[in-house]
Amino acid sequence: MPTRRLLAFLWPVTLACSCAEAPAPGSAAADDAFQDDADGAFATTLDAIRVDARFDADGARFTDLRGDTVAVRTLAWGRDDASTRFAGPLRQDGRRLVRSGSGLTEWWASKSTGFEQGWTLDAPPAGDGPIVVTVQVD
Repeated sequence: MPTRRLLAFLWPVTLACSCAEAPAPGSAAADDAFQDDADGAFATTLDAIRVDARFDADGARFTDLRGDTVAVRTLAWGRDDASTRFAGPLRQDGRRLVRSGSGLTEWWASKSTGFEQGWTLDAPPAGDGPIVVTVQVD
């Protein structure tokens, strides 16, 4: 059975979700590379849409030319009635940033048209009903 993932496209602040095949780690899924900062964070700039992005332990922050900022953070995942808090170290895997923990891998890819966020489950959680990923957007 192929691995499935939930996609969310961001910027402007629009979330559209669907299931699709997960790209292979290290594939050329992104058009722009992330730069590793000395403090364990990663950053990139998308000139085409004039957005700076910074990824760290607190999630992702996107800032446009006017200085407007949107912050995005994955908080938890699981079934409707039982969710697991999500936490894990951020690292670069090829041309993606990934954070793995608690049976879930969150990843970010930088595209020329924006940023792509996805989640890959190690295995379905116990129980029935929809699988929910809780994301905070400020």
